[in-house]
Amino acid sequence: MTEPRPTTCPYHRRFFLALLLAWLFTGPASAVWERPGGSDPRAGQCLLLARYPAFDDGYGDTPVRLELSATRLRLVTESNLDTTLGPLGVSVDGGALFVADRLEGTTDLIFEKDVNAIIDAFKRGSTARVILRFWPTWPQTGDKILEVSLKGFTNAFDGLSTCS
Repeated sequence: MTEPRPTTCPYHRRFFLALLLAWLFTGPASAVWERPGGSDPRAGQCLLLARYPAFDDGYGDTPVRLELSATRLRLVTESNLDTTLGPLGVSVDGGALFVADRLEGTTDLIFEKDVNAIIDAFKRGSTARVILRFWPTWPQTGDKILEVSLKGFTNAFDGLSTCS
């Protein structure tokens, strides 16, 4: 006669279940779109910011910040961006890629030409995907995708009309 099996899950099953649940409930990277009260000295406009304190650049974590004014979107990192293997850009909900206009210094990606279309897409969308590559003089680490939640973006952007 054998003893009845315990009703508790073995450790490895509980671990797998915990990983599965964490994966299922981890959505896109989220940041709050905030208006810090500052203005973009080059554009003379109020800004919206979305901050990501730790983003994997292939060799470690770097902070990433999106700064949006009525005239441009600027993506700022502390790691060198790599534009040698193709365009870097942003798309919304799987739509067309808005390609960055230029690299400012080695760490700032600038979008100006399509900023109005980007703002409209952000207002309509739920998730923006920013395609980045880092470290042009190091071994390639491939494209890195930053998923940006657009929840609350429209209200935050509409609030820019009241800032000075």
